[in-house]
Amino acid sequence: MGTYFKAIDRFAAALTRRIIARRWLVIATAVALAAVIGTGAGRLEFSTNYRGFFSDELAAKMRRQTIKALESVGVKVVVPSQKETKIGCVETLAEAVK
Repeated sequence: MGTYFKAIDRFAAALTRRIIARRWLVIATAVALAAVIGTGAGRLEFSTNYRGFFSDELAAKMRRQTIKALESVGVKVVVPSQKETKIGCVETLAEAVK
């Protein structure tokens, strides 16, 4: 075992001894930290609006490539035409309903 791994092993052993010696402090700290983090969980949000991340050119390119790949394995692709939506890609619920 190299010097590096021996140093890591010594560090891990020393840390383990400290945690065991102060286990109630470690438990109390973990519970307090979980409580503090939990208070912010109510404000956590996930956005499903991804339209801002893709340019029209990239969306159109990916549309073409996806259609080509699916058709090459025999899948019948049903997508809106480029006349029905801005570039043939659905961006809004109204476009999806068409």
